[in-house]
Amino acid sequence: MKQLFFIITLFLLISDTKAQFIGDGSTSKPYYTITTSIQGSPFFTDSWSIGIITTESGKEYNNFQWKFNLYSSELVFNINDSMYLFTEQVKEFQLQINKGASFTTAKFIKSKFIHNLLPPVFVQELVKGNLNFYKHCKKEVVEVAAYNTVKNQQFEERLTFYIIRDNNLKSVSLNRKSLEEVLKDKWAQVSTYMEQNNLSAKTEQGWAAAISYYNTL
Repeated sequence: MKQLFFIITLFLLISDTKAQFIGDGSTSKPYYTITTSIQGSPFFTDSWSIGIITTESGKEYNNFQWKFNLYSSELVFNINDSMYLFTEQVKEFQLQINKGASFTTAKFIKSKFIHNLLPPVFVQELVKGNLNFYKHCKKEVVEVAAYNTVKNQQFEERLTFYIIRDNNLKSVSLNRKSLEEVLKDKWAQVSTYMEQNNLSAKTEQGWAAAISYYNTL
């Protein structure tokens, strides 16, 4: 059988290390392509992000533009407007996300380095401390009927939130009752802090701020 793909080794001046990326041997085009028949985007963000990637072997890459595919749990990078699949085993990575006039950093860690009951992919670290707050974000392909006749496929986001305290993991829903239960030993102080800063217990940002404050008490 004709071999369809081969490994292209790109020599990169990053801490005297090498990385391997997969290419299409018959056309020399980048191996990584997006299925255009599915509506929406599989990526965490559609725009390219500057990032720091740390592999399981301890190598660090920090001079590429990256995207994170939430459907396949893969990292891809951009060279001369072409996408390549990053093939080394990644331990964690951070992406700088453009928020208009500012940037925020999204940090993802392979779940096996956090807790064995987490989904076996990457989870986003929202708060690190005595009480830890994580998010598992993934995208699934679903069928949507248009005008009750034609069915189209589209990417749909699924979010699951977790807290870890003393190595005990629990999934949580973002609402006031759940947050009060999680922070019940210091809820009076946290509740006052949330009211003073107009924080909502129904949002990821509200939970992250409340847990970060809780960890300081």
